[in-house]
Amino acid sequence: MTLPALQSLFGDTLDLDVDYFMAFSSRVRRITHSDRAQLDKAAQQSLLTALTSRHTTILPNLKHIRATRLGKLANGLPFGSSPSPSLHHIHLDLEFKMSEEAASSMSSYLEHAAHSPLQTLTLRGLLTSRMNDALCRMNTLSSLTLRTGPSLLPTTINALSTFPALHTLELHADHIEDIPLLDGSFPSLRSLRVRGQPEFIETLLHSIPQHQLHKLHIDLISPIVDSWDSIFHIIQKNAGHSLQDLFIEHHIESDLESEEPEAEDEDTDEVGGDSTAQTSTSSNNNTSADRPRIAVTSLGHLPKLTKLVLDTSSAIAISTENDADRVSGLWPNIVHLDLGIVHYPGQPAFSWSSLVRLTSKLPSLEYLRLPIDTEAAFPQATLQSSSMLQELYISPPIDSAEDVCGTNTFLNSTFPLLQDYCVDSWPNFHL
Repeated sequence: MTLPALQSLFGDTLDLDVDYFMAFSSRVRRITHSDRAQLDKAAQQSLLTALTSRHTTILPNLKHIRATRLGKLANGLPFGSSPSPSLHHIHLDLEFKMSEEAASSMSSYLEHAAHSPLQTLTLRGLLTSRMNDALCRMNTLSSLTLRTGPSLLPTTINALSTFPALHTLELHADHIEDIPLLDGSFPSLRSLRVRGQPEFIETLLHSIPQHQLHKLHIDLISPIVDSWDSIFHIIQKNAGHSLQDLFIEHHIESDLESEEPEAEDEDTDEVGGDSTAQTSTSSNNNTSADRPRIAVTSLGHLPKLTKLVLDTSSAIAISTENDADRVSGLWPNIVHLDLGIVHYPGQPAFSWSSLVRLTSKLPSLEYLRLPIDTEAAFPQATLQSSSMLQELYISPPIDSAEDVCGTNTFLNSTFPLLQDYCVDSWPNFHL
């Protein structure tokens, strides 16, 4: 239900029928607010005064709140300052510039919400110290997303690490270099998405009980990663027998600045953005060849892994048929394998033969994205593969019409289930 719908029930006058409103309000379970939905201040204050005299909340059975663009809120909270005792889910966009009144109202609201049986909380924007303190007391949470920039305090993360039911967590902690966390922290955590510096991420992963994580999304904030081995080692050691979904992001700042800026959607998170968005880096960057390639096989044996995505500015260091054999042994149940399309000119890449060998040894593979030596010869007398491959994305571009035709023929004859494939700079082809 939206706030304008509520306002239509009791109007903008001071002569409110509180009994009528209360009879209806007990039926409201979900409410949505945006900056385009403003309640009349006088009517809202009159209602709050009347309800306060009855020692009751505005929406006593409300379970779910979603409110956006609260930073300029002038009339106080549109859903009252005292949360429903039944409240389970809160999604608030506090914004990164809040008026003093809005910051005070939101701080009070979250302090009251800490006494509700909250299960899910999403906050975007700047936190006050009172909000950080309130977060430390919300120990019934099972899912928590904090896209709060530098306002998130290390003491808050320490408190979150003790929450007994927390199984899904997203943190943006670019500003934290390191933090003391006890072993056995986050006792129920199954899904983690974290953005931060390598040292902090390694400490965080090390603190989680071993072989507990099922889903891990890492966004590394660092000018350059000297060695991926330590991060891969922590992932293997702490989640090697449980991890099913792994997503690793790392982009060099100069690469991001060199790309043409896209039109920004007004609802895009300033800190987080779209979780599915990926950034492709041009292989013509003059400094690319100076960067270390990622020895992705250092991740080691991940027997339950079904999805791996590497969205980075660095190229992978696998290219031969022996590498293909090793990958198939390390991740035998992989379904979605995205190794990026970054390729350094003059450096080895997968051949067509290696591609066939890789897909033939991964019986569950349906999606594949990787750099290919598109100038390599196609293997002779290739038998039709029994691969389950349905989507294929490769780079670098194929220029000549003859090579394009040869690629079409080869892929058609080799992968019978292939439905879509795309070569970097080509449109998608539907087979």
